[in-house]
Amino acid sequence: MPITLTLLVALLQGAPPAPGPAAATARHPQVDRLSEVIQPDLAGREPVPGYGTPAPARAGGLTVTGLAAAPSAGRDALQVAVTVELAGAAPRLLLVDAGVALRDPLGKVWIPVPGQQLAITGSRAVAVDALPLTPSQKRPVPNMPLKAYAVTDPGLLAVLREVRRLEQDDGLRRFVKVEGTQVAVDPEAAEPEARLARLLQWTVDGDGKPAARFPLDALQIAVFALSVNGDEETALAWLGAARKLREGQAADAMVRLTPAVETLLARVGLNPKVFGPSHADYHFNQGLKRWAEGDAEGARAAFEQAASKAPEDIEARYALGIATYRVGKVQDAADVFLVASGMKGAFPDTHFNRAAALYRLDDKLGAARSFRRALALQPNDPVARAWLKVADPEDRTAPAPEPEPKTRKRRGRRR
Repeated sequence: MPITLTLLVALLQGAPPAPGPAAATARHPQVDRLSEVIQPDLAGREPVPGYGTPAPARAGGLTVTGLAAAPSAGRDALQVAVTVELAGAAPRLLLVDAGVALRDPLGKVWIPVPGQQLAITGSRAVAVDALPLTPSQKRPVPNMPLKAYAVTDPGLLAVLREVRRLEQDDGLRRFVKVEGTQVAVDPEAAEPEARLARLLQWTVDGDGKPAARFPLDALQIAVFALSVNGDEETALAWLGAARKLREGQAADAMVRLTPAVETLLARVGLNPKVFGPSHADYHFNQGLKRWAEGDAEGARAAFEQAASKAPEDIEARYALGIATYRVGKVQDAADVFLVASGMKGAFPDTHFNRAAALYRLDDKLGAARSFRRALALQPNDPVARAWLKVADPEDRTAPAPEPEPKTRKRRGRRR
């Protein structure tokens, strides 16, 4: 049985819940969704995990005939030039929905920001904002053509659709007051909806009513979560570079954005505890990442943080023992495995790896006892049985045979 870290952790646990009645939106005859009006020759053909081929464009109304990168200097998002052709009466409204993604010739995927609404009065090019799927990708040069894909990844779909629902939720507006061009959210209200309203960005629309937008940076980081395994450090580096912030400023900005990111993920049934260093899950994921990179010491430090924040988590404790052993701190590893082996749900490998550490420390009888505990949980393990014979060839740690039950002598009856 090799002493290796075999634990895996899923960033996103649980399938996103099915959209409820609130998700249903009435179709207006003058409104077209971006994912439904793209001409077939703009659709990507090569298979891309998480994406498919968009449905054929509906006949009549609005049709998208071109997709290309546009000059985006000084913009928070990539500008995409969407060429539209209008057949029939104007105006029409082009709604950017959650069903489409764009891919450049370098293979980088861009996610249009959901909820954008563009009034179309004739055949022309309109600008749509799109976000990078991964933090490291560079923007394509202007006029570079883009291909359209249908979003099929359930996590990404759920996140994008939830952003749209939040921005349209009239229930949140009852906590918002408009005074001229200023918008304020009630700071005293304690309802969960009020806390959610405070996470959104509010402006005044053309009718003088409050209009909500989910913070763009928070949405971007949530998108990164689905592609970089919850790596807050990478997202933090992107935030600093994108906003030209120093390290401390970027860290402060991340602290402000984290509640919105975690709230968004939690609302769609995803694991939100992978962004903030206050969560054990964050450090555990960091440990797995460091381990995969061959950085055993970095993994050990991250697993130690995870175990300290979740003392009852046996997987974090076990992973800490593995990483501690790998960096050569054998006695410390034995101590960690001792704690883990006494926790609820301790599995055979916990005892086996404690035995391995004790054997390295030349405590062969202690190792044999741990091998026996591993075999008690997994009797058919040939490797543990072989090592037991090596550690204790004379069976000195074998349990004493149970004494035979005593037979009671029958006494004669007294007369």
